[in-house]
Amino acid sequence: MPPDFLRHGTQGSSEDLIGTKTQNALCAGLRGGRGYLLKQTAYGHTGLGKVCLFDHTGLRAEFFLMQDLDRKHPTGHYFHPLKRIVGVLHEYPADTKQDRATTMVTPLDLGISVSKYLHLSEKIVSNVNDFFKFMELDV
Repeated sequence: MPPDFLRHGTQGSSEDLIGTKTQNALCAGLRGGRGYLLKQTAYGHTGLGKVCLFDHTGLRAEFFLMQDLDRKHPTGHYFHPLKRIVGVLHEYPADTKQDRATTMVTPLDLGISVSKYLHLSEKIVSNVNDFFKFMELDV
């Protein structure tokens, strides 16, 4: 497992143990099948887990959402534009687990219309209207 498998941005210690569900998915992959894992343990600061794929080589790929406050992306790149949540895919080559490829996955890549599900335009209008109502009370 990569050193940051359990906690984003940190190096795991040899005392950190993977859970039973992770062990089951890993074993299914190592036995020649494919093991998929939906981790419930929060990874990073989004409060969400990640999705992992295991095959005969071990961990093959993992996808998770993370807050990216360091870079500015087009609005369509965010799963939640106001919180600047982006999708990250780590893929591990079969020959070595040291050199992973990291790719940003956008909602458009997955055929998702974020504004449709978040109703952001309605929320912004509602929040602005609420703000003006609040201002009228103070006048």
